[in-house]
Amino acid sequence: MKNIYLRFAIVIATSVSLNSCQYKTPISEPVEGDVSFVEDVEPIFETQGCVACHPSAASLDLRVGKSYESIFANSFVNLEVPDESKIYVHPKENHYTTYTPSQASIVLAWIEQGAKDN
Repeated sequence: MKNIYLRFAIVIATSVSLNSCQYKTPISEPVEGDVSFVEDVEPIFETQGCVACHPSAASLDLRVGKSYESIFANSFVNLEVPDESKIYVHPKENHYTTYTPSQASIVLAWIEQGAKDN
């Protein structure tokens, strides 16, 4: 009986420690050139299915033509520390979908370039 409780405790401890780790999407190679929000970043939200959970009724609206304003209205961009921006970090932490490494690179590069509405 002690072995069962010990095994259960080990499973719980392992589960808690694994769940507390932050998942980090690896960055692919650096992005060359200017990143366009409309052409490069906004399509990621549709491709990854972000729009399904973040339509106009949600606090964050990631639909085409609405996402830029919503991202800034909800303070999802940190120009001082780009890799701490919620629009970059949140889809990688306990979220339904995550960015691919190349998508993460694009989002981060866009923020590092000043998060322009271009």
